[in-house]
Amino acid sequence: FQQRYDAAMDPEAFLVAKTLELRQRHTKYENTPYALEPNCKESPGGLRDLQTVLWVARAAGLGRNWKELAAHGLATEFEVRQIERNEALLFLIRARLHAVAGRHEDRLVFDLQTAVAESFGYRTQNAEGHRMRLRASETLMRRYYWAAKAVSQLSQILLLNIEERLEPPAHELR
Repeated sequence: FQQRYDAAMDPEAFLVAKTLELRQRHTKYENTPYALEPNCKESPGGLRDLQTVLWVARAAGLGRNWKELAAHGLATEFEVRQIERNEALLFLIRARLHAVAGRHEDRLVFDLQTAVAESFGYRTQNAEGHRMRLRASETLMRRYYWAAKAVSQLSQILLLNIEERLEPPAHELR
């Protein structure tokens, strides 16, 4: 089955299809990882972006995990560490979100943000040098937005690198 599947796979067409799917999904979420109630799986910068990169890389024969992508020269060791760290944070946020909600829930809705933040040990406190208090949910969302931004940027870089491998430029760079 695997041999027949691999023989039938058209990596270029798969890349185009997955890139289109990614763009449509991002449009649905207003092309921003900074939504007030983001979906940690489907929003731009979410876990689905990372899965898309791995699916396309696997179809192209360029690796099945982040370390293999680095070994093929698609990412640096630093980028791989950043991806792994941010992926782990997004997985952890999603898991705690499910636990707090008591059901499958991928959206960091306002009603759950404080409870998820507190599950990480964040507490409302005075921000350094500010009179206003920094709520636990604000600390969580800052970490989430940082991770989502990094995932969004790194995914874009990796998809472009994969595309270049599949469709090398017609002219030689000078």
